[in-house]
Amino acid sequence: MSALRFWLVTVGEPLPIDPGDPRLLRSGMLAEELASRGHDVTWWTSSFDHFNRIQRVPGSYSLHRSRGRIRLVVLPGPGYRRDVSVARFIDHAMIAARFRRLAGRAPAPSLILSSLPTLELCEASRRLATRFGAPYLVDVRDLWPDIFDRALPRVLRPMSAPFVWPYRKLARLACQHASGIVAISKPFLNWALGYAGRPAGPSDLSVPYGYPAPDHAAANLEADAFWAQHGVRPETPCVTFLGSFSDQFEFDHVLRAAALLAPRHPTVRFVLCGKGALLDSLRRRASATPNVVVAGWIGRQQITAILSRSVLGLAPYRPNFDFLLSIPNKIPEYLSAGIPIAASLADSEVSRLLQRYGVGNAYQLDDGRALAGIANATVDATNAEAAERRRRCLELYEQCFRADIVYAHYADHLERVATLSKSSS
Repeated sequence: MSALRFWLVTVGEPLPIDPGDPRLLRSGMLAEELASRGHDVTWWTSSFDHFNRIQRVPGSYSLHRSRGRIRLVVLPGPGYRRDVSVARFIDHAMIAARFRRLAGRAPAPSLILSSLPTLELCEASRRLATRFGAPYLVDVRDLWPDIFDRALPRVLRPMSAPFVWPYRKLARLACQHASGIVAISKPFLNWALGYAGRPAGPSDLSVPYGYPAPDHAAANLEADAFWAQHGVRPETPCVTFLGSFSDQFEFDHVLRAAALLAPRHPTVRFVLCGKGALLDSLRRRASATPNVVVAGWIGRQQITAILSRSVLGLAPYRPNFDFLLSIPNKIPEYLSAGIPIAASLADSEVSRLLQRYGVGNAYQLDDGRALAGIANATVDATNAEAAERRRRCLELYEQCFRADIVYAHYADHLERVATLSKSSS
């Protein structure tokens, strides 16, 4: 296949130029896959680092790969301190305006793939695609603007319609005029097709979050020493959370489950890893529960080491409707290490996945006793039962979530859409 020119329009992800060997996410891994096929990839993004709340240096960065090239265009934006704020919408609008102005002078792309969110960048991508005569696809990762009501205080929700209406219009335009829609789950795809007002077609696709195969060589003596300082040794069975300490998750019932499990299994540790606004508060609350370790942010080596000690992965999501309709990226992360999952997403895509493949259990949020029961049964399992559960987890990961397979499939789809558009023009 001849080289194509792909534009990826995504903010809010780590970039290959970020310090500290960042772990690439959906757009990053897709960009690498496309470049490995000899294509020219331009990734339009923001100077604001959403995860670390710091600013990058704006500009253009060229990353040469063995066959293709990835060009990062980092657009200056003011950033924001809180996820739900006027400042965030101002930032999104400014980034979209700068993208449209700068990209309008660039060589025409073969295809534009714009992530939703943001709606402003989807609208700018739609307009540029029309101008260039290029196909434009939407990658639906979150249900904007339908989740906006959830973010508002209850007293303000009845008055939200005038604010939300313009964003609903942007969502309709993004989906109705897209050459195709890609989404992280089938319910997300159906949601977007509802905004598009049409049934699924050959250019629409459900592509889950992919997770890279773990690098078992990454665990080292330094990582072992780090966990030993936290009282977690190689033989310590761990119930582990990897994620962010944000209002997406609820941890009070996790602390209750740890306290309930301690008398029967005093050697088990609940290990909570991540960073976020709720970290200090969680550390204070966990100080009264000796079998809970709040490790904070950890690097790749520590992640590999703690997963090798883990018997259960925690996904204590609040059951917001967007999480109920998706497979969040924590799920494939645990599966990649062969770890069964306890998820507080009853009657959801996650619960159906866990039940169908026998790779974990779902429970009602805030039910610490149910979570303790799941952890107890997991620790009490025989070696044969644990080995069978691990086999099922790894098999599901390989079949559905392994990053190199997932993003190769995604890249195939983009090549097909771009090539068909080129041949018909």
